[in-house]
Amino acid sequence: MTQPLIGLIGYSRVGKDEFADVFVQEFSALRVSQGDHIKQHFAGLLNLTETPFQLAERLRGQINEEAFWEMYFHHGADVIDYARSVNDRTGVDAFTQVDEVKDRLRPLLEKGGYVILPVVEAQMWAQVRAYPGLVINSRLFDVPQCEAWRAQGGLIWELHRPGVGPKTEYEDKNMREVRAAGLVNANFTNAGTLGDWHAQARRVAMQVMTQITQLSA
Repeated sequence: MTQPLIGLIGYSRVGKDEFADVFVQEFSALRVSQGDHIKQHFAGLLNLTETPFQLAERLRGQINEEAFWEMYFHHGADVIDYARSVNDRTGVDAFTQVDEVKDRLRPLLEKGGYVILPVVEAQMWAQVRAYPGLVINSRLFDVPQCEAWRAQGGLIWELHRPGVGPKTEYEDKNMREVRAAGLVNANFTNAGTLGDWHAQARRVAMQVMTQITQLSA
């Protein structure tokens, strides 16, 4: 049987991680995310334990260094200055859930993520191939990623939440392009409490696991 792969796509704050958590905690799925790998690479910059030069050196030979420095000067320097000022008080975490901080970090993580994407993709797919069971990707975000996921037999589900729209033009553009390419297999709406959302994810997960069991028999 082809390895079961589920990918989630949707605007920031619609509940992708919370939906994926049910699959992980209750059904032993492996959660992966290119976004997590991107944040891991930039975490040292944001908590000021690594300089841009050290990050570039660590990724030497794996990335386009000219593109890296262009990204840094156009999108990263201001973010690092912001991180430095905030770190004097509370610190900056690349995985923060504080909306104000996330909004300030987003340009570096978005633009920088594309520069280091070859490294990130290789790390993520190594995780996927090493896992014997269901894998859920909690953060697909553009057409090439979705096409690669579908090419490996994966499903893509778009998650929605009333009143939640794109945070940036970049996010809006990517979502429109994914829909236009016909890459979404199903849609789910987070319209209630967190408990309601978990219950919906649990029902969907049970259906998926039943189908996997039947196909494996």
